[in-house]
Amino acid sequence: MAPMLIDEKVVIAGLQTKEKLMSTKIKYSVLILNAETGKEIVRLEGKDEKYQFSPLGASINEVSNTYFVFGQYHLAEDDILRDDARGMFILEVDGNGTTIARKMIDWEKEINPMLVSKSRKKLEKNMKVFIHKVVKTADGKLFAIGEQYRKAVSAKGAALNMLGASISVMKIEMHDMITFEFDQDIKLRDVNLFEKEKSNVDLPEGWGTMDANIMGYFMKLYGYFDYDYTAVSADRKTFNSAYTNYDRDSDAGSNYTIGNISYTKDKKLVQDKIKLTTKPTVFYVRPARPGYIAIFEYFKKSKKAVLRLEKLNL
Repeated sequence: MAPMLIDEKVVIAGLQTKEKLMSTKIKYSVLILNAETGKEIVRLEGKDEKYQFSPLGASINEVSNTYFVFGQYHLAEDDILRDDARGMFILEVDGNGTTIARKMIDWEKEINPMLVSKSRKKLEKNMKVFIHKVVKTADGKLFAIGEQYRKAVSAKGAALNMLGASISVMKIEMHDMITFEFDQDIKLRDVNLFEKEKSNVDLPEGWGTMDANIMGYFMKLYGYFDYDYTAVSADRKTFNSAYTNYDRDSDAGSNYTIGNISYTKDKKLVQDKIKLTTKPTVFYVRPARPGYIAIFEYFKKSKKAVLRLEKLNL
């Protein structure tokens, strides 16, 4: 069981179960628990007559005090560990677990045509999209913030493996950020790509055989994605989604950049980038007061840590 959202009222968690220990068939469901007592409010089954659902995250809809549960879906007859997901789903439920709305968005029929028309470069093969956050704004729009990724062969891993090292020969490439815009009926209205440099993470041993669709779930748990956070203004009129962009597979690092996607008061999506002039060993981005982001940098050689605020160009 993996918690996807916790607030003062409920705990929403994704649950994976097997009928037998060695079975390859996984059953997904969503548990909504009372945050105070821990008692189960409702269990939403991850399969019906037509679809199978893989829940990957949840967000609070503060406009109506409801919750969004989101992830990917397959058809009922698909092998969820081998077949590509058919699309993404968004489920809206209230605090009692009652379903208010459910929407399936098809990759091939709805999303990909928009991606092709918006992309300024050729779309890579085998690309997946992981949804990090769903936000509803005061004007009634719904935005899903995602990130493109794919599994690829690691040249370094393959070379070390040939020398006898016990290391995975696969890696994950993180590509562009992506936003999906929906109307009040959760109908897809627009898709926007925000380009960033490709970054790489070598996978732990044994991860290379994992299906790329399911792998996104574990990448989120281990913090492998470039995405950092989404902050929403108190009036719900604006939000900003921050991400870090550098090659974590490179010892020297390259192009240490903090990116930001903002929905402005003019109801426009804009991208801002802050390039670091320093080369910290590691750095993190955290939410700060409106219009700013907090940057934490650690320098191993000088044993120095720096925490500062950086103003966004909104």
